[in-house]
Amino acid sequence: MNKCKLSVIIITKNEEKNIERCLKSVKWADDIIVVDSFSTDNTLNIVEKYTNNVYQIKWLGYANQRNFGADRAKNDWILCIDSDEVVTLNLYKEIKETLQNTTHYNGYYIPMKNFMFNRWMKYSGLNRQYHLRLYNKHKGRWIKDIHEIVKIGENIGYLKNIILHYAYNSINDLIKKIDVYTDLEAKALCEKNIKFNKWKALGSSLIIFIYKYIFQKGFLDGYPGLIWAVSLAYYNFLKWLKVWEIYTTEEKANKSTNIYS
Repeated sequence: MNKCKLSVIIITKNEEKNIERCLKSVKWADDIIVVDSFSTDNTLNIVEKYTNNVYQIKWLGYANQRNFGADRAKNDWILCIDSDEVVTLNLYKEIKETLQNTTHYNGYYIPMKNFMFNRWMKYSGLNRQYHLRLYNKHKGRWIKDIHEIVKIGENIGYLKNIILHYAYNSINDLIKKIDVYTDLEAKALCEKNIKFNKWKALGSSLIIFIYKYIFQKGFLDGYPGLIWAVSLAYYNFLKWLKVWEIYTTEEKANKSTNIYS
């Protein structure tokens, strides 16, 4: 393995709207691996123009999908990006220079410039977020089913140049992702035996909206800022409603079992 070469990992499912923009931005990579969860749109036809390293597997969770790709990478160094992200030219140059000249870090945080509805989100807590996306696969592994992170522990550096993240192009995209993520979060809370509390659900949702829209100046991002603050409050409340639903369904099932036992 050449320690200066880079493998890019991308996970996909029905990403025909985003994937080509993403792949074009990393076509310089020494190795591109796409882990697809049986897309039914044109995603794979687009992907095959850029790489032959395509694996179709059932959904294993965000961390496991990324680790599956990393385990099949030809190179030590991994860059994980999402289908709705773009690696800038300056970041590409910085990564290549970093891999050639630096050996004492196990991974690197990369700043992210977020867009919603094609508007750059300068406030709302979304300005230049840092995510650990570049790492040595022998030093780090992805963990968590939701809001996944690379677990390395120490010797982590920071890059200066950015990834462009085109998060949501429509309200429909936003609602779909909220539904998927809140399902996962609700199940995780139930596994920890955390119960639903209506006052906590209402109060925390209101606090989230106020914090994002007022204290993090979401109002300066115009309508996208308002939509983001409302969507996060809704996300939180929906997560707790799904916790309530899971426990209620289980209680009904247990009562039915008791009747016939």
